[in-house]
Amino acid sequence: MNRSDDILRSLPPHVRGRKEEELRDLLNQTLSQGALMQLGHCLRVVKQLDTEIEQITDEVYAYVVQKYPREYQILTSVPTGVRLRPMSLLFILSS
Repeated sequence: MNRSDDILRSLPPHVRGRKEEELRDLLNQTLSQGALMQLGHCLRVVKQLDTEIEQITDEVYAYVVQKYPREYQILTSVPTGVRLRPMSLLFILSS
């Protein structure tokens, strides 16, 4: 397995789609091995950050629901078409 395969595996399936072979060829033809290596490292860091952000979001959500259950229920029952993020809820409720 080469670096372009690692990069392609990090992409969500809907991005890879049916063009995986085409994307692999494009990566190998347009980027040097060094650039592929750097891109692979950057994608690993982004993946780790996504995991951290998800954990923090879950923690804040649990806090908001526990600390402000009534207010949370009121804010989330209003049809806005936008799902409020836990960090936004915490900001609104703690103000």
